[in-house]
Amino acid sequence: MKTLFNKEMINKNFVKLMILVLVAVLYAAGLSFLVNRSADTIAVNAIEIDNKALPIAAAMSKSLTDEAEEFLIDEKYPKRYATRSVDLLEDTDNLAVITDTIKKRDLIYIVEANDEYSKIMTEDGIVGYMNSEYITNSLAKIFDYEKKTMYSDGELELLDAPSDKAKVLETLEKNTEIKITGTNDLQYWKAKYNGEVVYVDKDHLMEEEEIEIIETPEVKPEVATAPQTEATEATKNTSYNGAVLSPSAGTIMGPSGKETYYNLDMSGVVSIMKGAGYDYEYWVRDDGVKMYGDYVMAACAFSVRPRGSTVETSLGTAICADTGGFAYGNPMQIDIAVNW
Repeated sequence: MKTLFNKEMINKNFVKLMILVLVAVLYAAGLSFLVNRSADTIAVNAIEIDNKALPIAAAMSKSLTDEAEEFLIDEKYPKRYATRSVDLLEDTDNLAVITDTIKKRDLIYIVEANDEYSKIMTEDGIVGYMNSEYITNSLAKIFDYEKKTMYSDGELELLDAPSDKAKVLETLEKNTEIKITGTNDLQYWKAKYNGEVVYVDKDHLMEEEEIEIIETPEVKPEVATAPQTEATEATKNTSYNGAVLSPSAGTIMGPSGKETYYNLDMSGVVSIMKGAGYDYEYWVRDDGVKMYGDYVMAACAFSVRPRGSTVETSLGTAICADTGGFAYGNPMQIDIAVNW
């Protein structure tokens, strides 16, 4: 009886042991399956991450799937440029994770173009979303803000686009003012003319107006080439019959207005006249009138009668060689130089 009981106990223990072994095998198999599945999942996720971050050159390697290779072939996606620095987002949500920063003028590739946000890829192969408003197809359309006034050189054309193939709207005359609003390192700048946005070739802009100075010959009185060296009637006014200025008649009304006289050293006046191009001889007439060539020397208001102009007086034709304080009160007065 005891022996039978022992055999029965052994059989029960054996069954339990087999069950434990079976459970252990099943557990090990399940654990192995989970490990392998997790590894596969991690590998897939790694490939997806690599597809976003791997440089284009590396993404073309045969280690990636055909789909990934096709996704990263840059020839398939249009090249564009960023018009300003913006954040590259993980998705189109405004609160999305920022994955990179796109800088102004950076080259990008359009994966999916949309009105608000476009899916783009950087030169480093990073994929994300950015505002479509800040994308352009030409570097020539990207400008740095400027605010200055410049001028046309006479050949400045107003264009409807920053290109040598653009339509010419108008050609501005020389020295025409134009407001520059945007510049870059390229040929065409952004401007505003009559309230309209236009584009101009920077080579036809001037920093300042170019004023052409036209020299006109100075008008000088016609005088005798050989000055008088002695008192003659030729230097006196023979056609005038009115009052004549004299030491006793110190103020008269002559043929051209009020006449007075003064007696000063004329060497400085003569020097100025010669420097001005009136190279005549200074002398004193027999009646005491100081002469310069064939002309009576007189002081005039230069605002009315400029230096070198001639005027008729009671003592003969005078040349305006000097001026004085009287000119402010009576610009028509003539003060004749004498030795009285």
